[in-house]
Amino acid sequence: MHPGHHRAERRDTFSDGLLFTSRPVALMERVTLRVEECVEYWRGALRLGFTTHCPSHMNPDSLPPYACPDLEAQSGFWAGAIPEECARQGSRITYWVNGKGEVLYRVNGGETFLLLRGVNVSRTLWGLMDVYGQTRSLQILGSKKSSAFGTQASCPRHAPFNRRDTPVNLHFRADPQTGGDEVCVVCLSSPVNTVLACGHACMCVPCADSVWDRIGTCPICRKLIVEITLTGSKSE
Repeated sequence: MHPGHHRAERRDTFSDGLLFTSRPVALMERVTLRVEECVEYWRGALRLGFTTHCPSHMNPDSLPPYACPDLEAQSGFWAGAIPEECARQGSRITYWVNGKGEVLYRVNGGETFLLLRGVNVSRTLWGLMDVYGQTRSLQILGSKKSSAFGTQASCPRHAPFNRRDTPVNLHFRADPQTGGDEVCVVCLSSPVNTVLACGHACMCVPCADSVWDRIGTCPICRKLIVEITLTGSKSE
């Protein structure tokens, strides 16, 4: 991965280029990539798909070298091969999963094609990418999701999920009016006692800590979590 974690480059071989999104991807959320570099002496090209396995819980050493057929043969992984002619240098590829469990893709804003079926959409999904074969370098451009409230756009996290690199700033707030009355949107049991930098008060302390560590974005607006304010006293 290049600095900023937006660009991935495979070196020396045609395999071992598996990537995953840093947070879950919603149904109908369109993830857009750009092929930055191709090499003509390998066969095959980019593979795309989804997984129900949280990437932060995976052991990189246990991952196979290929998404197809090795990874997709395992439970909770779905991947398909993008045709070589659709993954030329400079191509912008957008892919998403719909409510039927179908993975669709579009190249340079053109016609929509079916990549695969059978994704378990009842579970949380992360995006899967395999920088394979002729595809040597990939730029992650972000995603868009349409809803009744408009279109939301997001980009990948700018820093790795590492507390030593990007610590959460914890501040105590004496005024408890934003916490304690509502229930955490994650565990649905504990009272809300945190406020994120984006202004949303929606989680308890353990869940806020876990969400930042595993996903990195607010569950309401998906802005990066850079600060957590505790609503209450230090003794609490």
